[in-house]
Amino acid sequence: MSRLDLLVVPHSIQIIVREGTPCEVAVNVGRAADPVLVVMSPPKGTAGGLAATVSDALRRPVLVARDPVREGHVVVATDMRDLRYPVLSRCRSLVQALRRSATFVHNAPATCLLATPLEAARSHVPANWLAEIAADAKLARLRTIAAEAGDDIEAVVVRSDRTVDAILEVANGRNADVVAIGRPLGSGHNSRSHHTSERVVERCRRSVLVIPFEREVHRAS
Repeated sequence: MSRLDLLVVPHSIQIIVREGTPCEVAVNVGRAADPVLVVMSPPKGTAGGLAATVSDALRRPVLVARDPVREGHVVVATDMRDLRYPVLSRCRSLVQALRRSATFVHNAPATCLLATPLEAARSHVPANWLAEIAADAKLARLRTIAAEAGDDIEAVVVRSDRTVDAILEVANGRNADVVAIGRPLGSGHNSRSHHTSERVVERCRRSVLVIPFEREVHRAS
């Protein structure tokens, strides 16, 4: 049994049998139990949507549990749009409880998306250089947050137009046991954040922790 198992298994276990779809059962039982964490192991193909739906309905983190890695790593993905950094903050205690090394990872766009075509035409600064400046600023901030969170936490900023691929590449390269990713509450099925969290759950080989949070209006630039 891994440290993750020890962390999430309660002192007493109650077995409840319900009829219905996995989503209906998880939500109904969850509302009655008011859990701190929901743990499930659905098959791929349904795991992403189920984790997102249950997390939304219960407003609780959902762990999609898969085979553990002995002494594995914890990878925490953040879009750095919320200045409170809610996902990074909530994962501090997880990393400390598991006594694992961790990586805070942010994916920055490979090209600068802030300038309009007209602004880009007027500017003498190459768009790729602007993107590098933005990525360097994010890395500096992420390193500060990682240093405040613990001694064995690294900060990584990846530049890619494929966010899910970037997150999974970091996770696979560091032999991650758990990948944590946030999901803004009420973001809807068509939002980018929702889609990213679902796809990470579907494609990741290891356990994924989906963390719901309320998005603040003020965001990092």
